[in-house]
Amino acid sequence: MHKRTKQGFTLVELLVVIGIIAVLISILLPSLNRPRRSANSVACLSNLKQMGMAVIMYTNANKGVLPYSYYDNGGVDPTNLGSDWSVQLLNVLNGKGPLYRDQLQDSKTRKLFIDSDTIAVPESVGMTLHYSAHPRLMPPIPVYEPAVGGAMRRPAKITQVKRTAEIVLIFDGTQVADQEYRALSTAWCIDSHHYDGWSISNPSFLLENSANANNGDSIDPGENLAAAPATWGNSSAGTIRWRHMANNSANFLFVDGHAESRLLKRATKAGVKGQCDLLKKNVNTVLVHQ
Repeated sequence: MHKRTKQGFTLVELLVVIGIIAVLISILLPSLNRPRRSANSVACLSNLKQMGMAVIMYTNANKGVLPYSYYDNGGVDPTNLGSDWSVQLLNVLNGKGPLYRDQLQDSKTRKLFIDSDTIAVPESVGMTLHYSAHPRLMPPIPVYEPAVGGAMRRPAKITQVKRTAEIVLIFDGTQVADQEYRALSTAWCIDSHHYDGWSISNPSFLLENSANANNGDSIDPGENLAAAPATWGNSSAGTIRWRHMANNSANFLFVDGHAESRLLKRATKAGVKGQCDLLKKNVNTVLVHQ
């Protein structure tokens, strides 16, 4: 009686199996990642809606005035005695105070301003912020407008803003390497606009009634870098970060309190700027004088 010898796979057969598995993984991975990406985007939208509720609480307590985006306390220990819009909103939620030093220990509530689709930093960094604010509606202090007599630009009253369901207020911001990968609190370079130092030299800055506003056109979506290398002298700092759904969308809180996603449309050839479905009318505003 002959014993049957057991034969294993040949090397060629093993390589074929490994190749098939690799192909299957490459096919399945995108579909497996899609639910995670979608969940991250939904969580971000939830954060923005909660910020919207905090904005309403803040304006109710401050005669309708929106928060300022940043204040460095005149340069006197800004990391401790300074503040930004996220700290102002935290204060209405937890009552711990309106300065950075007041909120340093509240890491739990601070998670409201941290997004998943970002370059992660250690918790020890503190005061992490992944969102930026509209620079005309929520300007930093101080910012001056030489074109209108050198007046200081102040945060708008929410009742001054027309088309509140169309104007963005807070949104996904680009992280900045020299700011420990925080986003700038002020989106000072949105749609290729920018502050000139601490002043607004262009009187039509983000206003819809300016000449050649082209309010139905796409805004300039920016370079969409994972992180800008530096704050100053870099056009990618202070811009929208299209970080969701594999770097194809960004989320926005509108002045009326609703939040939604908008899509990035990439350029199809070299030398042509990309576009998006966020239009100039969504950033160019009209302020009613009161």
